[in-house]
Amino acid sequence: MVPKLKILHLEGIPRDAELIRTVLESAGLAFEKKDVTDKQGYIDALTIFGPDVILSAYHINGFSAPEALSISRAGGLTAPFLLVTASDQEELAIAALENGAADYILKDRLLRLPYAINNAFERIKPQTERFQKEALRKSEANLSAVIENTNDLVYSLDKDLKFITFNNRFKTTVKQVYGLDVMQGIYSLDLLSSYHPDFAAKWEKIYHKTLSGETQQFINEYPVGDGVVYLSYSVNPIWESGQVIGLSVFSRDITRQRADEVALVKSEANLRSVFENTDLAIILYNTELEMVSYNSNAARQSVKIFGKKLKPGRSALSYFPKSRWPVILQVIERVKKQEVVTYEAIYDAKGGGKEWFEAKWAGVFNQRHEMVSVILSLKNITENKNADIEREKMTADLISRNQDLEQFTYIISHNLRAPVANIKGLSQLLHVDIPDEDSKETLQALSLSVNQLDKVIIDLNQMLQVNKQVNEHKEKVILNELVEEIKLETGLIMAKNKVAIHCDFAAVPQIFTIRGYLYSIFQNLITNSIKYRRNDADPVIYIKTTSVPGHIAIVFEDNGKGIDLVKNGAHLFGLYKRFDFSVEGKGMGLFMVRKQVQSLGGTIDVQSQPAFGTRFMIDLPL
Repeated sequence: MVPKLKILHLEGIPRDAELIRTVLESAGLAFEKKDVTDKQGYIDALTIFGPDVILSAYHINGFSAPEALSISRAGGLTAPFLLVTASDQEELAIAALENGAADYILKDRLLRLPYAINNAFERIKPQTERFQKEALRKSEANLSAVIENTNDLVYSLDKDLKFITFNNRFKTTVKQVYGLDVMQGIYSLDLLSSYHPDFAAKWEKIYHKTLSGETQQFINEYPVGDGVVYLSYSVNPIWESGQVIGLSVFSRDITRQRADEVALVKSEANLRSVFENTDLAIILYNTELEMVSYNSNAARQSVKIFGKKLKPGRSALSYFPKSRWPVILQVIERVKKQEVVTYEAIYDAKGGGKEWFEAKWAGVFNQRHEMVSVILSLKNITENKNADIEREKMTADLISRNQDLEQFTYIISHNLRAPVANIKGLSQLLHVDIPDEDSKETLQALSLSVNQLDKVIIDLNQMLQVNKQVNEHKEKVILNELVEEIKLETGLIMAKNKVAIHCDFAAVPQIFTIRGYLYSIFQNLITNSIKYRRNDADPVIYIKTTSVPGHIAIVFEDNGKGIDLVKNGAHLFGLYKRFDFSVEGKGMGLFMVRKQVQSLGGTIDVQSQPAFGTRFMIDLPL
């Protein structure tokens, strides 16, 4: 009899299960019995309980003995399978024997059950022994395959330190490096002594420590050529029945691993250097918002702003006012969705004053897109923010001053207009019936001065009108039509001077702008080309548009006298600046052109040289 048998009993009637237990106990059988009543319980017990013998009724809650037998054999279980069934199912039980059941016992003859179990074990004993031998052979073959196909050097010694087994890699390496031949049964220390006595003494200490039950793990360094090779060793005791009967040794080349570790240490040192020398305060949190690491700048800023020292493991929320917690938690939810969240924050520093920071939250994700940590970086932007605030104050002050100046100019120009008109009228009246020639000359000089003052005030009003009309209604302006209107207005002077105007507006035929400004620009440039014509050639004016992304370029080109830009270029667009006194003018035209172009958001440039005409290039936004 097998001591302490593990019996699995598949029975749907609890009373029958208890009866069988009583019969087995009465027979003096040493056993551990597990009762199951359905298919799932049976399947679970096969793997968890691991029975030595299986007893089964024929029908059990919709489950049958043939099915149970088939499941046990499919799982590779060789435990004897015995049917315990009613007498009216004897024919079915006999059929089960043909399918692999060991025996059957009728429920009205249960006293035979202990003997049937014993007989079943006696019949399968030779088969079990063969199975065990085959399993051992397969296990040894598998072990041999493992140690032969590993990159490690593997060998084992008995308790007398003689070689039991080794793989070919170990044998070949020892031959190549030391010139020694490894064979089964050789005393390992004799082999090592033949190479070097000190080498053997070192390994003898290691082996004896292992035989005492202590595992040895270490790394040896070996010079090879101009480099170094690193080998890791694991020397392990082999146990049997609580006794050490030998040892096994595993050795692996970890030279590349060591090089990678050195490179990693250097990389971490470089990263730490960047981490510490940046002007950012950087803090690393885990997914629970517990602090993991931080740089020195973060530590300093925390003490300065919050009056708190940073501490690993502490919650990020503890460094923020409770009123800010909901906002921070919302930020983290966005970070979990792989957003980078940036915002500006202002804090009252403990030492006084306010500190501005640009805060940036970002997540660190693994290859499965799972967030593994959170990074908070803080950049102190107080200096830039204060500069922006100061710049805004200066801008507001300049705007206010400019408005005051415009208002002042407007008041002067309008308030002087009426007194000057009165003086002009009175001076004309004084001319009547004055016989004194000296008085007439004085009055003429006075009239001349008043007329000049009147013109200045008119010019001033005109300039003010440009500033006032910036917000005028914009409209679509067709350039051909605009030029035709100017031709009609200046028809007499154009006919008198035989002026030819050639237009090419194919690239940009129209523009959306302030019509009055554009009209004035065209009129002034056309009039200037006529006024400063050459005496030996009729005036010819070319006007053309070209388009670049978002802009329109308008080119005015003539064959007039030209301008000495080296001499006069710096003052060309100045107020009351004149360079050719052979014709009448005030020096207002080009000044107004540039002012109107700038008011439309554009620029104007000029190319010219004496006797070769002038070319104006205007760039306006579309």
